[in-house]
Amino acid sequence: MGAISSPSFRVAVAAAMLCVSTLASLAYAQAPYVPSNVLPAPLGGVRVTGRVESLVGPTLLLTLRNGRRMAINLRIAEARGNVPQIYAGEFLQVQGSPAGQGKMTAAAVIRAKSAPAAWSPDIP
Repeated sequence: MGAISSPSFRVAVAAAMLCVSTLASLAYAQAPYVPSNVLPAPLGGVRVTGRVESLVGPTLLLTLRNGRRMAINLRIAEARGNVPQIYAGEFLQVQGSPAGQGKMTAAAVIRAKSAPAAWSPDIP
């Protein structure tokens, strides 16, 4: 009982706790900030953001920030429940895989901010 209450043991425990809390705060500080409305970069896939021009059946027509139009097949994303209600004129970010020139197949769709300067970079 005397060893646990000794001053040197208390100092050693306090030093160990300080080291652990310092390491934990450093690890937390290294974690990158990822806004909740940004999809992670797809592995080998495509991520685009743009304005909704039309939605006909499972095909979404999106005008990208560079003015190009992209036809996006939503079937897979819809089957997974990864598509919000879509309205013409709103801004969306779509992640998926390429499906030919000017086309892609969506895996997930989220709403984007209305200011293009706030959009994350497209991944062609």
